[in-house]
This record gives sequence, C-alpha cells and structure tokens, in this order.
Amino acid sequence: MKRIDHPLGPEELAPGSIFEVTHRGRTMRVTVPKGARYGTTLRVGELMVRLVRRATPPVCHHERVTDLVLSPAGAEEMVDTLVRSTKEGREFAGTCRVRPPAASEISGDEATRTWVIEGFETKVKGSASEVSSPPSDGSPLDWHTHPGLRGGFAGFSTQDERVVDARRRPMTVIGYTALSPQFLTALTIPLGGWGFAASLGLHALLQAEARVQGVDPKILRVGVAARVRFPGGRVLPMRLLDQPGWARVWSDATFHVDQAATKASQVANEAALKAWEQIRKKLPG
Repeated sequence: MKRIDHPLGPEELAPGSIFEVTHRGRTMRVTVPKGARYGTTLRVGELMVRLVRRATPPVCHHERVTDLVLSPAGAEEMVDTLVRSTKEGREFAGTCRVRPPAASEISGDEATRTWVIEGFETKVKGSASEVSSPPSDGSPLDWHTHPGLRGGFAGFSTQDERVVDARRRPMTVIGYTALSPQFLTALTIPLGGWGFAASLGLHALLQAEARVQGVDPKILRVGVAARVRFPGGRVLPMRLLDQPGWARVWSDATFHVDQAATKASQVANEAALKAWEQIRKKLPG
C-alpha cells in the first residue's frame, strides 16, 4: 500500500474540513476526522495518507507590522498558557507560531503588514518574577507571562524593555488587563476597612482556586491580554481575528489603561529604588 504525505494548514486540520487526494487519475475527497493532528495517518482507498504541516510562508519584517491578530486556536492557547503559569506561580517563556493572514481573513495592503498568531510554544519556565529568554527556533516573536495573583499585569517592566532593545527582537507579554479579577478586586479598597478586607478575601479565594490541581479556574480565564513591544519602544496589542467593532473599541480602551498603568508602575519602581539607595547610603558600615 502506497504511503504519501499530505500538507495541511492549521485551519485545514479542523474536524470536518475536506481535502482532496488524487491517485491514478482518481480524485478522492477526504473529511478530517475528530481528533486528527499532524502525524495522523488515514486510509484513503489504496493510499495511506499522513497529515503533515504545510510550510508556512514567510511573514513581513517586524518593522513593517502594524497589526497582530490571534486565530481562535491561538487565543485559546494564550489563555491556557497564562492560567498554567498562574497556577504554578512562575513565569513561562517561549516563541509564537506566526503566519501571514489568508486571503479570506485579511486582504489588500493590510495583509502585508499583519501577523497572525497561531499558538505559543513554551520553551522555558522561570521563577515567580523572572524567566530567561527562550532559545531561538526561527520564530520572529518571543513571549513570556506575567502570572496573576501577584500584582503583575499585561505590561512591560523596565527590564523587559531593555531585553527587547538589546536583542533587537519583538517580545510579547501575556498577562491580565483591566477586566481581570485582580484589577476588579482592587476597586473595593477605597471603600475603607471592609473594602480592604473584601479585596484580601477574594484574592485568597482566587489563590486557593488557582492552586487546586485538576480544577479549571474559570475566573482566571477572564481579562487575559497580550501586548507586543518592538525594538525602539513601539507597543501594539494582540486582537482577536474577526473581532466585532464594539469589542475592538473596548480592547483598545483597556490597552490604553494598561499602558498608563505600566508607565505609572515603572515610575513608582524607579522612585522606590532611588529611595532605597538613599537609605543604604545612610546606614552605618
């Protein structure tokens, strides 16, 4: 029995998708079964057909990118990655699977300036507050997480910015934004002692839920976002493919809130470091 490889793109590997195979002048239509993945072999007439990944066409250089969109599979993998990072209480890092948009997704000049993010390959796991840069695998885009429940959010630290500029490679931060439970619980603090107690109590419940193995912490799946910083300081949000207009407006608004919060956090951290240096100078010995 003859064996052949049949290349498919990620969107063509979805259950129920149909592709054609031609053998000895006969064209056969094949339906992708549920559970199929790259490496799956199907019997098609007198053929054994192995499904393989189609070579991804090259994407534009990062200096030309003006839009980054998440495929449905990429968006789900992004959320799963941050939830795992939060449950383990440490930063993850890796590389993105990136492709140009299909003609049915985005057309015209915009397509030549867009990256579609298909997924996130985890390469390294670090500590609660830092992780090393992932090894290069040919991807044009690196990423790392800022786990929740520890004050981190979808913004870049001063150290992140230095790494991007030093490596001359764009970097993605996956974290929680203004819609996350971490942000919303903080809104109770101005209510006084009871508000502060409520905030601490809800944070404790979130931490407990995050650490229970085998439980899907649905509340930790709310408010996840990814931001990309390019060498030189440009920052863009990742948005969902085919995102409705109202959702894009809201996403842009939270992006600007996160940018302001990032700047405020950097200023506060620099002020704290300077204050600590002044205190150290006055200490005896």
